[in-house]
Amino acid sequence: MAFKPKETIAHNETLRRIEACLNDIILWMNTIFFKLNAYKTEVIGFVPKRRDVEDLTVRVGDSVIKPSTTERNLGAVLDSHLNMEQHVNSVSRSCFMHIRQVGQFRKYLTVDSTRTLIKSLVALRLDYCNSLLYRSPKHILNKLQKVYNTAARISTRTPRYCHITPVLKELHGLPVHVRAEYKLLTCVFKPLHGQAPTYIRNMLDIYIPSRQLRSQNDCLTLIVPRSRTVTYGDRAFMTAAPKLWNILVPKTLKSCETLPVFKRALKLTL
Repeated sequence: MAFKPKETIAHNETLRRIEACLNDIILWMNTIFFKLNAYKTEVIGFVPKRRDVEDLTVRVGDSVIKPSTTERNLGAVLDSHLNMEQHVNSVSRSCFMHIRQVGQFRKYLTVDSTRTLIKSLVALRLDYCNSLLYRSPKHILNKLQKVYNTAARISTRTPRYCHITPVLKELHGLPVHVRAEYKLLTCVFKPLHGQAPTYIRNMLDIYIPSRQLRSQNDCLTLIVPRSRTVTYGDRAFMTAAPKLWNILVPKTLKSCETLPVFKRALKLTL
């Protein structure tokens, strides 16, 4: 639920609605002989930098829940400013741990088996929820890029001080910020072809010109809604995804019939 921190009335109304919703959940759980654990309930407020939400406390039953600075939701660590730094730090720690483990017995592995391990233990973690990292600050994305570079060195036994760019090209590896764009474009292709939930499809509006144009059937264009802020609005899926889709070249990519064909052509393009 959204409200402006300076608006006390909106603030109180939002908290009242949240507490009423939680009370309904408690009553419903009591009817089916379940109990809501108040001490496990957490609340967080997402605010711009250099701002804070005062007195953001939520009452759950007889307990008063104070706000947290970070929360984990479906494996993604969200901080109060949505800069994703805590999430990147968590992923980096986990990936470097697995890279060190693989490096200890790397000499006993073949190249193919090493690449399989790196892909399952490192690459999948880097790609999980990476669409949330779109247009994140460069100093944050560079942490994940260092993880990817180190994994590539371990996989190919490249010395530490050798240039990594030729190695990444040989492995057909995309930079971290490009991998986020790749995931967003994939998330656009799926709903447009009926392969995603309806609520995602409802976020995308197809542009229909007011008059017939010869070029309107050449490519599929999406409407880009206006955003009020660059830090948050331009990173939202409803704004970022249509922008990337509309500038996608060559335009024949948009006419791919199946997802595997689209992914293969998109990766070669990027």
